Amino acid sequence: MADDKLQLYLTHRAAMVDYATPIVGCRARAEDVVQEAWLRFSRQDDNADIRHPASYLYRIVRNLALDQTRRSATEKIQPGSDEMLAELPSGSASPEQAISQQNELTAVSRALEELPERTRLAFEMHRLGGFTCSTWRLT
Repeated sequence: MADDKLQLYLTHRAAMVDYATPIVGCRARAEDVVQEAWLRFSRQDDNADIRHPASYLYRIVRNLALDQTRRSATEKIQPGSDEMLAELPSGSASPEQAISQQNELTAVSRALEELPERTRLAFEMHRLGGFTCSTWRLT
């Protein structure tokens, strides 16, 4: 029976690739689908009651091709996407940048503490609160 399966596969292999190519959109992927179909078909128990083995094999090819198409659509496969992702800047600061930013914040805080209270308040209202001179009144 294993020889019959192999002979059936070899007889229909080219036609199955032609069948899968329009579904997956690429002959190379169709070859992969047909190969996977063969692996699944060949693992079937020899005692399994398969009345139309060629139809069964084509059904496996079709199902695998559709699965791959769905998977590709949901994954949004793009060539080189891993490399592009690695080149994107990180959203978080490096440890060196974090220390530098903390030092700058400390220096600004000290400078604000040294300002006269009215000047500091005016600065904070303008820079942090978004107020203009015409929107506040210092008393």
